[in-house]
Formats: sequence, C-alpha cells, structure tokens
Amino acid sequence: MLNFGQNIRQRLVTARLPAMPHILIKLLELCQAENAELDDFADLITKDPAVTMKMLGAANRSAHPVHGYRPGLQQSLLALGIDAVRTLLISESISQVFDGFTNSGHSDLRGFWRHSYTAALAARKIAVLTDYPHLDEAYLAGLLHDVGRLSLLSAAPQEYSTLLSHVDDSGLCVAEKQTFDITHTEAGAWLIGQFSLDSFLADGVLYHHHPIKKLVAANPLIRITMLADMVASHGANEPAFEVAQLLFGLDAETLLSICNDTGERVRETAESLKIDLSGTEQAMAVPYPSKSASNDGNARDRLALEVQQVILASEIRRSFSASDNELGVMSAVARSAEQQFGFGDVLFLMRDEDGQSLRGVALGPARQYFSEFSVPLRDGGAVSGSVEQRQIAFLNAGSDALNLAEEQLFRLLGAEHLVCLPLLVGQHGLGVIIGSVPAFRLAGLRARSGFLRAFASHAAAAIEAVRDKAAESARIGEKFRQASRWVVHEASNPLSIIKNYLVVLDAKVARKESVQSEVAILSQEIDRVSQILRGLSDVQLEPSREMLGIRQVVDDVVRFLRVTGFVPPSIHLEAQFQAEIAGFKVDSNALKQILVNLIKNAVEAIQENGEVVVAIPGYINRDGRLYCALTVHDNGPGIAPPVLAKLFSPVRSAKSGDHAGLGLSIVHSLVQNMEGIIMCRSNGGGTTFELLLPIDAGANIEINEAAGNSKSAQTKDAAKPGITGVPVDDDSKHRKYIGDSHGRT
Repeated sequence: MLNFGQNIRQRLVTARLPAMPHILIKLLELCQAENAELDDFADLITKDPAVTMKMLGAANRSAHPVHGYRPGLQQSLLALGIDAVRTLLISESISQVFDGFTNSGHSDLRGFWRHSYTAALAARKIAVLTDYPHLDEAYLAGLLHDVGRLSLLSAAPQEYSTLLSHVDDSGLCVAEKQTFDITHTEAGAWLIGQFSLDSFLADGVLYHHHPIKKLVAANPLIRITMLADMVASHGANEPAFEVAQLLFGLDAETLLSICNDTGERVRETAESLKIDLSGTEQAMAVPYPSKSASNDGNARDRLALEVQQVILASEIRRSFSASDNELGVMSAVARSAEQQFGFGDVLFLMRDEDGQSLRGVALGPARQYFSEFSVPLRDGGAVSGSVEQRQIAFLNAGSDALNLAEEQLFRLLGAEHLVCLPLLVGQHGLGVIIGSVPAFRLAGLRARSGFLRAFASHAAAAIEAVRDKAAESARIGEKFRQASRWVVHEASNPLSIIKNYLVVLDAKVARKESVQSEVAILSQEIDRVSQILRGLSDVQLEPSREMLGIRQVVDDVVRFLRVTGFVPPSIHLEAQFQAEIAGFKVDSNALKQILVNLIKNAVEAIQENGEVVVAIPGYINRDGRLYCALTVHDNGPGIAPPVLAKLFSPVRSAKSGDHAGLGLSIVHSLVQNMEGIIMCRSNGGGTTFELLLPIDAGANIEINEAAGNSKSAQTKDAAKPGITGVPVDDDSKHRKYIGDSHGRT
C-alpha cells in the first residue's frame, strides 16, 4: 500500500474532478448566450459527473444550502442563481484548462463518461418502472455512482491511472483498498456526504458493489443504483438479468428495453456534443480505456481556445463599460477590434431614427464625411443583410456581387476584405461594425467566428447601456424641469393671495376688527405653498389628499379670491350651487388648484368688465358612471380655434386673450389624477370649462335619494351662463343633470 497517510480525504476534497471538455465547451457557449435559462444549464450539467459535483458542492456552501431537500440539480442551481452559475462554470473551465487535465493523468475519459451517463439514464427508467417517486435523485445516483474513481484519479493521477481501465466491480475495490486504503465507493460516498443531503444518495454510491443478497431489502435508491451500474457495465446480459429479477422482479424483456433506450439516448447525446465514442464500444465490460484519443485531445484544444476567448471577452466587456457616452464606447470598440482582430480601419454604421437605413458615424475629428455615408437597410447587399439576417458577413473587394454602397466602403477604408459584425441586442439590430482586413487574416477570422459574435454582442450591449443611461438622464431632467415650472407657476397663485390678504389684514388690524378668519386663510395658503414646494422633491404632480365637501371648497375659493382682490372689482365673480349636494367630498387641495387656475385664466381673458361664474349644476351619468359636474364660465372674447385645439398642452403663452399656458396643462394633470374629465367649449360669447368628478359607488344611494325631489330646476336655469352643460359631444343623453333648484352665494 502506498503511504498516503491520513491526508487522503483532504486530497479528495481539494482535488479538481476532470470534466468532459466537450460539455465544458457547450457550457461556455451557454454562458455567453443572452437568453440562457437555468433549465438550459441544468440539462448540460447533468450530463457530466464532475460538473454536477461542482454545482452540488457550491450550492451546499452557499448562503442558501439545499439541506432538507431531496437531491436535484435544479434546486441547487436555483440556490446559486444564474449569475453565480455562469461564474462557476467559467472558473471551472479555466481551471480545467490550466491544471485539471494534468490532474487526470491525460487519461481518456470517454469510456467513463459513457458508463456514468448510461447508468444515470438507466437509473431514471428503473425508478419510473418501480414507482420510485424521486426521479432526479435516482438519475443523480446513477450519474455519480463512480465519482469516487474521478476523485482518486485527480488526487493521485499517476498511481490511479493504472486502475482506470479496471473493470468496475468488487475486484476493483480490493485493488483500491490495497493501494490507497480507500475504495472508490467509499471515496464517492464520503464526498457526497459532505453535501448534507436529505437522501440515501451517498449510500447508493457506497453499496453499489455489495453482495446482491445483502441488498434485497435495502432502500430502493440503493437497489436502483446497483442495477443501473449493472446495466451500464453488462448491458442485457445474464448478470444484469439476475440482479433485475432479484432486486425488483423485472423480466429480461423489460431489462432489454431499458438497455436499448439508454443506449440510443447516449449515442444521440454524444453526437450532439461531438463526443466520438469509437473505441468505447466495449466500455460496458471494460469501461475505462487508458489510451488518449485524438478526439478527446482536439476537444481539449477547442476548450482552451474557448477559455482564452472568454477571458478576452471579459476584459473587452470591462473596457467597453468604462466609457460613459456612445462615441466613447464606439472608440473603445474600434481600438479593441484593431488589437484583437487586426482590423486596419473600423467604421460604424448605425440604424437611423426612422429605421430604414444605416448611417456612418465619425468617431473623431478626422473623416467627418463618414457621417454623410448611408446604406439602405433593404438594398439587398451583404452589409445591410448582416444586420437584417443577424449574421457575420465577409466581403471581397473584387466581387461582382457588391452594390454601389459596398464599393464605396472599400474605397473609403482602402481594404482588400471587409468583415461585417452585426450589433444585436435581443432581436433588435442597432447597426454593424465594418472592419478592413488583409487577405492573410481572413482564414483566422473565419475560424474565430464565435469570438467575433461575442465581441459584437458585448459592443452592442455597451452601446445600448449608454443609450439607456442617456435616455433616462434626459427623462429625469425633463421631468424635473416640468416639475420646476409647475412649482413656480402654482406657488405664485397662493403667494398672490397671501400678499393681497396681508393688505386686508393690515386694514382690519388698523380698524381693530377681528382677523381670525383671515389668519386661518393665510395659514391654509402658506401650507399650500409648502406642499407645492415639497412636490418638487418628488418630481410629481400628485398633491396630498384632504377630503372636503365640494360646496365648501368652491365657496372658500370664491370668497377669498373676492376678498383679497385677486379678482379685480370690475369683474363679477360668483358661485352657484344646487340646493342639495349629497355630501360629495373631493380632494380639496387639488380642486383649489384647479379652480384658482381656471378663474385666473378667465380673469386674464376678460381683462376689464365681465363675469365669471363657478357652478355646480348637479350630477350626471356618463357611460354608466356617476359624476358631479362643475363649470367655470366667463363672458370673455373666447378662445381661437387653433389655440383651443392644443388647449391642455404645456406651452407658454403671452396671455393675449386666450387661455393657453402652463396653468391649463396643470389643471388637466390634476383632473386626470382625480380620475375626472375636463372639457371646454368656447365661442365669441365666452368660454366654459366643465369638470366631471367621479363619485364613489358607495355614495350612489345618497345621491339618488337627493336627486329624486324634483326635476323642474333643470329647465328653469338652463339658459343661465355656467349652468348649461358643456358637452364633449352633442349627445344629450349624457347631459341630463340631476337636481331641482340652485342657490347663490
């Protein structure tokens, strides 16, 4: 026995299990795919024992271990998260390239993979046939039953390589015990035991070479693992028949079906992964050939290249993200393309705003004329086709297939050949990178097409990121500017009221009259200014809600606008109410802002003598929903049709007889926040704004009871300004007010 001492288990823990390079290549490709999901990773990982062990171990050590769960790779990957899975796989691939292969003693592991994967598939089928409920657990037991052999090979590559071709049976365990003082079944079970899984998985690995008669009454998973190993080693031969019958009562026909199905699945998977299984046909009996196969060596070379490209791509991605503007990113991409691919010159053609053509980008002070160059996207050429078909294109200078724009590109870049790399984000093509290359580099670039695609993908992602950042900054800036204008506009109204009220207050104090009501109003208006200013920090138009009766709000606004001189003496301002308003309450702060803006606009429109009437004519049923109607009418000159068409747009106005300006856009926003409707009708006889404020369904009974007294007042006051309906359309069925009398203040 070799003297490994007590450190053999430590060596097993730290050993890196060799993985199939073919599978690592596919996993690396998946790591770089934009839309890869955990299920995609799980499907590939569970085809390799070494990578599966890596993920189970990582999940067990994570902040969210899988203790208490039946073992399954899916929950382990969920515990890790897709970003951690990507990182682990890239790290594992790099490590396999730099030291993992040497730790396997350059052994050919195709036979081991075939044996393990066959056992995994067989274990799942046996579980189905025997009604074992934990299918994923059974699959893992088959896949990992010989993982101890990988661990011993990695821990002692030179010493164990002689045992690698040994038949997987009890005789192998004897030889291992003599050499290492530990068998592969003990090593595998001990490693799996470190995961603290709620399962007999470790026992299935430990006992799969025990005498059959001792396992007849064993846990089903242990029996499944033993039979799966027999299927992988012997196929549908007599030893496997005996085990199947003794452990599960399965007949020879059933076992033959299992062998045929699993064998076909193994061949299909090997073909898809480009694993050449030639020379491993006898792997069921002698599963571990020691000679290195050229196919396996080529796969390792391909993996080394993929790892190199992943490392480069990571550095490239980092350098791209260092720029904070689009031209900066493009310049970094151009420099990197020149370094990585030997491009002599680089031109970006980006999709223009209408999406119909690709337009050149001038990256520096030189060659500004590049920005004047454009290519129609649907011109049928290779350049536009690269974006439309999402494919890399290679162009030759002397080709008869070149269109005029492509001939121009060759002249602009002075190139023998051009490479077109489409910039793709999801399903959207941002544009294309055009690189000029000499003839001697062309073959090498074609061989690195995967890296070219990854490079372009990183470039597109970086460009899209800075565009999104710029758009978000612009959106926030515009939102803040709008909010600032809103604050300035709205704060001026209560400040004017406060100023006027101070004059009234001064006069009353001089006359030693009570000023209690004036002080209360001043306090309210100061609070309203404070609220408006706080709205700037929230960058929103949403006022805080204080619910008051609508009549009280209208009455308060009309009264303090009269008293403070906000409305000049030459203009008559009055309020008209329905006699019974059934307790309808509104957001008082919002309605105050709405009324002040509408009245202010009306006063400015009248300019000299005139009348402004604020009225609540009653309730209205519109499209099955009940509203309280409120109108603001003036007898000014009216609003010109061009202005009326854009009435609620946030435009600046000189207030030359119309009602345009920021105030009305604010009114519109506030009404929308209240889920109400605002309409306007204007002619030479004046302007009427009508607000429809929604009434909660719970208030309908009270309203209907109040509305049932009389119907006569509708006719009586129909001709009064501000009382008549102001329809959005002329459909009279929406214009029937409920109520019978009106009072005045």
